Amino acid sequence: MLRSSIGHSSLLLCCVFSLLVMSACGSSSNSNPTPPSSDAYLATATVGDFIAITIDHGTDTLSYVNHSNADSDTVPFVVQPDGRLLINGDTIGYEVSGFGVVVGMNNTGPGASTPSLVIGVTPKPGISTATMSGRVVNIMQFRTDDAGIEVGHSASGADFPNTTATHMYRPSTDDYDSGGLGGGAVVVTVGGGGTYLQFTAPSETQPTYVADTDSGMLFIDNPNGSFVAVAQAAGPAFDPLNAGTYRGVIYNNDNSTASFEHTDIAITIGGVLTSTGASGAVFGPVYLIPVSQHAGLTTGLAGNMNGVFVLHDSADATTLPVNPQNFIYVMFAENTMLIAHYENKGVAGFEYAYGMAMRTMAGVVQIDRAQMKQALSLLLPRH
Repeated sequence: MLRSSIGHSSLLLCCVFSLLVMSACGSSSNSNPTPPSSDAYLATATVGDFIAITIDHGTDTLSYVNHSNADSDTVPFVVQPDGRLLINGDTIGYEVSGFGVVVGMNNTGPGASTPSLVIGVTPKPGISTATMSGRVVNIMQFRTDDAGIEVGHSASGADFPNTTATHMYRPSTDDYDSGGLGGGAVVVTVGGGGTYLQFTAPSETQPTYVADTDSGMLFIDNPNGSFVAVAQAAGPAFDPLNAGTYRGVIYNNDNSTASFEHTDIAITIGGVLTSTGASGAVFGPVYLIPVSQHAGLTTGLAGNMNGVFVLHDSADATTLPVNPQNFIYVMFAENTMLIAHYENKGVAGFEYAYGMAMRTMAGVVQIDRAQMKQALSLLLPRH
């Protein structure tokens, strides 16, 4: 379970966020607006379902329409004292209003009976094949079968998705694969009033859906699972702007037995991570080591993955195992982190886990990233 489940920021970090929150309170554009009565999200379920979710804060209900299996319902939720959601009495989730939601759902898949992680985002209107062209991204793929996860990178050409070149590493088989997203000449349509793209690859019978966000994070719902793509960073080093506290939901699969768990994660500006699961089990501290410092991954994936990290119990990258099969992978988008892990347990079988967590500190999601960078520059030493 992410080695006891992925679930302290320094005084300097606290000062940074204090400055940011005070600055936001003094700005008319960031003056703690009243939350909307409802939020609408487009979501991908890791079983391969495309779902529309509406969270009504006035009635404390969650409504969903699963476009893949035609299931729909409206269910109540209770906001826990720590902000987590208990949905319909037995489902867990976490929402940052207007930004995103992550839920562990038990009724996804063709028979509406498969547990999977559901990741919802506020879509950015105006998506088109043109806005998708020229993207260079890191990717995590999440599934509920076929040993769960893949990590890699992709670049899209002028004819998205037909000219998309993708390189992936699959830990379950410890091998690398290259290919494309469209798989040939496909016809792309725009749906949802310009909030998502839809196409069916020649090798598939069900459509793939693509949604963009204001942060540039892409969510791709595919019959084979969920792809989450994030723009590659300028360099391999950990960006201190990604430090902070995060909260989310982890999907865990232990020899085909699925479960969900809340997680709280703290990351220092030096890239040291500690997490606490719902049971109170603590994992860490561990260090975020850039994937680029692992020669095998860099060679096998035929390129850099700046912005993707592996967790290690030492800051010394030279002590990383040669075989990357059992690594825990982490990547960041604005105010969001994605986690993926596979473990080959030998005769005991396998275990894999993945999840999404969102920044929890009040006001930070509404604060401009440039403002965060300016505050950090005032506090960090100059060289």
